[in-house]
Amino acid sequence: FPGTTGGAQPDNAGAFDAFVARLSADLTTLHQATYLGGYSGSEVTVSLAINDEGVYVKGRTNSGNRGAIDDDNWPANLMNPVVPPQAEFGGGIEDLFVALLDKELTRPTMVTYLGGDGVEETKGSRIVVNSKGDVYISGQTSSDGSSVEKTGISWTPGAFVVRYPSNLSRTTTDPYTIVGGGLTDVLYHSATGNHSLYILGTAGKGSTLPGLNSGKAVLQPEAAGGVDAFISGFDADLTLATATSTYLGGTGNDTPLEFVEHPSSGDLYVLGQTDSLDFPRTAGGARPSNAGPIDAFVARLTADLTTPAASLSTYFGGAENESPSAIAIDADTGDVLIAGATFSPDLPRTGSRAQPTMISEPDGFVAVSY
Repeated sequence: FPGTTGGAQPDNAGAFDAFVARLSADLTTLHQATYLGGYSGSEVTVSLAINDEGVYVKGRTNSGNRGAIDDDNWPANLMNPVVPPQAEFGGGIEDLFVALLDKELTRPTMVTYLGGDGVEETKGSRIVVNSKGDVYISGQTSSDGSSVEKTGISWTPGAFVVRYPSNLSRTTTDPYTIVGGGLTDVLYHSATGNHSLYILGTAGKGSTLPGLNSGKAVLQPEAAGGVDAFISGFDADLTLATATSTYLGGTGNDTPLEFVEHPSSGDLYVLGQTDSLDFPRTAGGARPSNAGPIDAFVARLTADLTTPAASLSTYFGGAENESPSAIAIDADTGDVLIAGATFSPDLPRTGSRAQPTMISEPDGFVAVSY
């Protein structure tokens, strides 16, 4: 791989290694690259974040041969200056790994496994770094067993978020949370208030979501269908006592895909797809009823997950199926934009637009709500 000479790990170690590369802003110069991988398996990088500490890398690995600081160390040739919070592969088929490299990609500060005796997946794959430098790593786990003596985590199946200090030197007292559901996304919220970190995912009836039985008035305290979306809000310490959760869905299946924070109001906007005929709070929305078998939806919630009068939802779609994939908010106008793929030849308000008719199935779509 080009540019790895002088990198934190200059040589390929296993069947399939991850890599990190730094390029100039105009993409004309490769400044430095490095491999990240072990001798006995494969690695894939899935998320990056950069701050004053360096470059944070999250990925997945099935290299289970990390041991003492010697020639068999994982990742290869990385002489870690500190004892990592989880020095050994957790077991099962695959763990996550988290690494902190200097900005030049020439030196590692920390590389650690994160996982239990099952499989840890990289769903909800972004790395969240807050203003204090705390690092939040999320994923989905099938592990079911205690490893408190190593990492302070008692693994149970579900969506998880683990907090690390800025140098990744996590101890058994650093907080984590595991929610009984599927993970879709995590979001660090910039507004003041009780909640600064949110989890978006899927859950069914009877799921153990934090804060559901606290007596707080939330948007939807009970699941309505086979699979509902859920949103859980936490403080920076992931404290369960102050956590709040809500379901979001109708009597069908409702799958969230992404969520964003409005830059001025702090409200949360959730994008997903649904086959429910009764998705909550669509009356008064731009599209109050569904048009096809599977429509996109956008739901607006306040940061405390309650239901003020202004909080609405809307369907979006035509006579066939929609598969949304991205949502963004224009910081200047507050307009909400969504994009995705559609099989519908009759999407609303496409006349006189850049491409008013479908050319093939599926076509992409972009829509804006003023």
